[in-house]
Amino acid sequence: MTTTSSTTITPSTGDRRPEAAKQGGPVSTAEAAAALGAGTSLLVGRYRVDLGTGACLWSPEIDVIHGRSALDTFGGLAELRSRTHPDDAKVAPSTLDAARRGRVFAAAHRVVDARGRARTVLVVGDPRRDRSGVVGEIGGYAVDVSSVVHEAVEREADRAVTRAMATSAVVEQAVGALMVLAGLDAAEAGRTLAGAASEVDVPVADAARQVLAHLAAHGPDGGAAAVREALAAVQPGAKHDNGARLARRITRRAR
Repeated sequence: MTTTSSTTITPSTGDRRPEAAKQGGPVSTAEAAAALGAGTSLLVGRYRVDLGTGACLWSPEIDVIHGRSALDTFGGLAELRSRTHPDDAKVAPSTLDAARRGRVFAAAHRVVDARGRARTVLVVGDPRRDRSGVVGEIGGYAVDVSSVVHEAVEREADRAVTRAMATSAVVEQAVGALMVLAGLDAAEAGRTLAGAASEVDVPVADAARQVLAHLAAHGPDGGAAAVREALAAVQPGAKHDNGARLARRITRRAR
């Protein structure tokens, strides 16, 4: 990608500390890429904006990110702004401040491409000053990070499902213990457990864990009396195991 601007641009001021990274001699391109580029491969495009003329230059990857054909007429900054998702249109003050001061900035937002698909894009900008000290150009990269965001959402969804399943299991285990030891039916056991949780304002799952832990520690041999003691022992903020040991003992007793 080339630029048609005639303005002489000097690199922006950045980290001028000694080259402390030279530890152990030269490294290969592959070694550097392995260290810096680990993870999911992403689509990256370059762009450059001449602030004096308003001219925008971009690589073909920018077209792909915005769902455009390279032959389409590009509407410049106005088109880029129009592609920004309405909920993400507000620019962070820190980003504006960094750009005005000629500092490197980065910001993430969603774009709605020409096909109506939402993509999450990370934009890195490097404002560059001319010899008079005025920021005359901004260049940098646009990175489509949609795949990374999608993977993160999927992982969190999987964890939420796992937590829900674990919570359901411990409640069912506690209800089962109340049914076996106190002779309650499923509905009665559920209401009893929920009542104990409500009295001390804790989630039912927390109350279930505490009941199971108390019965595991004191034994289920007391039957209904042991259940009453376990329910009375439920308290806010307590942490207990899942009562797996108790489950085995109750199962043996019910046989």
